[in-house]
Amino acid sequence: MTFFSKFTLAILPALMLSGCSNLPTESATPTPAAFTACLVASASGLTDGGVNESAYSAIKEAVVSLGIAKQQTVLHEKSGPNSIYKSVNLMVRRGCNVVIATGDKVRSAVVKVARANPDIAFVLVDDAVPSEVAHPLANNLKHLTFDAGQSAILAGYLAAANSKTGLVATFGSYDTPAVRASMQGFAEGVQLFNNDADTDVVVLGAPGVASEWKFLGTATDQRAAKSATAAFLADGADVIYPVAGAAGVGAGLATVGKADAFVIGCDRDWFMDTDNLAWRSHVLASTVKQVSRPVLEAIRLFVDNQKVGDPLSNEFAGTLANGGVSLTAERAVAFSPLFTSARSNLISGINSGEIPTPKGLTK
Repeated sequence: MTFFSKFTLAILPALMLSGCSNLPTESATPTPAAFTACLVASASGLTDGGVNESAYSAIKEAVVSLGIAKQQTVLHEKSGPNSIYKSVNLMVRRGCNVVIATGDKVRSAVVKVARANPDIAFVLVDDAVPSEVAHPLANNLKHLTFDAGQSAILAGYLAAANSKTGLVATFGSYDTPAVRASMQGFAEGVQLFNNDADTDVVVLGAPGVASEWKFLGTATDQRAAKSATAAFLADGADVIYPVAGAAGVGAGLATVGKADAFVIGCDRDWFMDTDNLAWRSHVLASTVKQVSRPVLEAIRLFVDNQKVGDPLSNEFAGTLANGGVSLTAERAVAFSPLFTSARSNLISGINSGEIPTPKGLTK
């Protein structure tokens, strides 16, 4: 008897018992395990201490709490429009149900792919400073922007109030509206303090001291940020505000061993990041974007209802008023009483529009 004959006889009873009619059938409502949430992250990486890490944390939480699957990819720092489009579209081809994309370079690709795939949910995170009048980009696209210039105003006021040298500094990754808005907000906060306290704290890395804003040309190179910070410290600045993604961590590293040098973190609470233990005592505060919560809500909504949300409410701008952006509370470093007493009035002025929020415009 051949091997094939033996094999046929061995499985025949099982086939007779099971029959051919008991084939698996597809469920009308997919189970959570059938859903996949995917992240297309900017070049800062998944541990950037900022928006990417917050979005990725939300996805990982969804995996645990909702029982879904996940995929992720990180764009190259020099990725062009065609490469970004292919990366976003690849997530659709891989069967992703919810595609989350971060950064200011992915907008056009995400909008194009979202419009071509109306049955898939997309979440575009932190691509630009919110406009005065927001219009839905696609019915299946949740658009999360953050008015980070508002929290940066508070950061600038705090930096100026806490400075002992009368010199503070800021720098950015790239010259984009989102980055520039935070830097402008920081400079405006310093000027507000100067007006209130009748002082003249100077912002290095901003027009008026140099011919232009200070940009690194990278969002990943911590050595470049450390070098820029070291130069500012050598010039006498004692509070640095880096708006530079993962590269910004280099600013914290530059403060190690310098008792009177401090940083204000950007996008996430740097004081709480365990990787920053060596210089946690130098974190004065952080400007925070509340990314995780709305991303998780978008994933949960699609798992429950197979849609991203109401197109009329898919435009969300995080502000001080709705908690989308904030400045952290006092921790290891005491805030100046001048800032503490002015904080509530500053927030009220920003919320009312009496204190204009910068939008990162070059003119």
